[in-house]
Amino acid sequence: MVPLLTQQVWALSSVRWQRQVAGGQAELVLSEWGSGGVQEEEHWSPKPGLRLSGALVDAADASSHALIYDEREAPLAIASIQLQEQRDYVLEVLWEGEGESPILSCFPQLSSPVFQSQRVRRRGVVVGGRLNFRDYVGGAWFEVAWGEQRLWREAVEVRSQKLDYLKEYVVLMEDLAAQATALLFQVKSPVYAIFQRTEEGRRRAGLEHFLLLRHLMNAPSLHAAFWEIAQSPVRALTQKERWKETAQVPQRNARSWVRGLRRGETAVATVGGRELVVPRQIPVLEKSWTADTSENRFILWLLEALQRLLREMSERFQRAGELGYLADISRLTRLCERWRGQLPFAMEVPAVWPRVFPFAHLRGRAGYREVLAFSEQLSSILQLSWEEGARAIAGPLRDMAKLYEYWSFFELWRALQRVAEPIGSTTPQLEEGEQSLVLQLKRGRESVLRFRYGSLVLSLFYQLRFTVGQGVLHSYSVPMTPDFSLVLERDQKTLGVLCFDAKYRPDGSLEKMHAYRDALRGALGVYLLYPGEPDEPTIFTQDHRQPLLGVGAFPLRPQPQAREWLPAFLSVLLEQAEEREGAWHKKPLFSEVIEEHR
Repeated sequence: MVPLLTQQVWALSSVRWQRQVAGGQAELVLSEWGSGGVQEEEHWSPKPGLRLSGALVDAADASSHALIYDEREAPLAIASIQLQEQRDYVLEVLWEGEGESPILSCFPQLSSPVFQSQRVRRRGVVVGGRLNFRDYVGGAWFEVAWGEQRLWREAVEVRSQKLDYLKEYVVLMEDLAAQATALLFQVKSPVYAIFQRTEEGRRRAGLEHFLLLRHLMNAPSLHAAFWEIAQSPVRALTQKERWKETAQVPQRNARSWVRGLRRGETAVATVGGRELVVPRQIPVLEKSWTADTSENRFILWLLEALQRLLREMSERFQRAGELGYLADISRLTRLCERWRGQLPFAMEVPAVWPRVFPFAHLRGRAGYREVLAFSEQLSSILQLSWEEGARAIAGPLRDMAKLYEYWSFFELWRALQRVAEPIGSTTPQLEEGEQSLVLQLKRGRESVLRFRYGSLVLSLFYQLRFTVGQGVLHSYSVPMTPDFSLVLERDQKTLGVLCFDAKYRPDGSLEKMHAYRDALRGALGVYLLYPGEPDEPTIFTQDHRQPLLGVGAFPLRPQPQAREWLPAFLSVLLEQAEEREGAWHKKPLFSEVIEEHR
């Protein structure tokens, strides 16, 4: 066997994990369904009990292979063994031993299983089946149990086929983390909720909390805040009483002299031929500047509490087998240590909660107010409940279809902010649970965000439902719910609606756009957003003189070029709608279209 070199990429035909257990030997085998394109060549892995069969490939071509081994450093903590979504794999357990055979499971937390297993007795194989992660990406694991005992767990990473996993996927995840963090203060969160580690917080601090914590700690403003504190820390003038030799004190007062005499340590001195009793020492008040202030105690307490939280997360991930996140936690821990090392008062000030919390002083001081804001955001994060939106954003396995839908909504919202004037509050709203916040965008009419473009009033909705009826915002056949709807109004009269659907997998979706366009009475244009190549949008219209009355497909992905198309496209559509007179919701009859073309 040839030693496997690290920092390289290998395309694999199979992966084998071996474990010696009481009663025999178990082997877990992973391979692509119908594999055979990769030349068989077995290699040792640096990790014990792992054997790989495959060939060295160029890193640029790694995405074309269904199963790879990648030891390169990456911006996200990614497991070395990497699969792809929407690919079929074979997962088998080979058992050589006596007694009950092992049991295999693969990420059983998912409501819809990704592994269809069946027990077999073929060439030593006791458990086998087909594995397909569908649209889920991120960290996953295989778990092998023997009776009541868990033998071992192996971590893998599932990559996206449509997005570059180390570039576009990272951008998309960071965008969603940034938006989720920003939305925390748009609901009823406590203004002065300082980060406190309660038992409930310890229990709930999971992967989703770590994702947002990582985003907050990587913010450049937080780095700058600790630098600002190190350059100009808060100091207070203090007075401390000390006893000094009487002869060393040039200025004495009667009160200190009397206190010295009462202390009892006296001497006899001759003054002007007379013997007098004088104190050997008298008290003196010395003034000095100190960094031991409530502000600095809070800063050091927060850093220690943050390190404890990271340790707890690390232990939780280790127990859960989520080893891919440990590298990020170590990096964030070193970041806390570096911040503490910058502070000139770190050795003289205790890291304890201040007896009187100085809110006003913290908010009025550069550097300190940014750290206070970080603490408040962290507190809100740990209070969140997590529904489908959070599960899509946070992982460990993430639903790429839901993730892309959320990201597309924020892109549409940002594009409208660039081309139109906000009216009132134009921040997406989160749902509110009975006792906590819920990271899930509001739907329907409650989700409305309003803008103004010339004489037009624009209303953006997330998953607005069009019921059957006669009005402009109704369907004439069956109820329909596009992902995003932009309603156009002028003088309180509804002109029509632009509809957008975000589809991570657009196969057959253009036909659905035609269904929206036909069934919705007020539909002006219906457009598909999908992660295609950053080319110009493909627009189909009934009449080139009426460009809004059509359907289209719009490539939108986390690339600068692709992200510039959406605001430009909206600007053109809204300009044409602004110039248009009359009712936009009136669709031309088929006979009218034929007559115009004669």
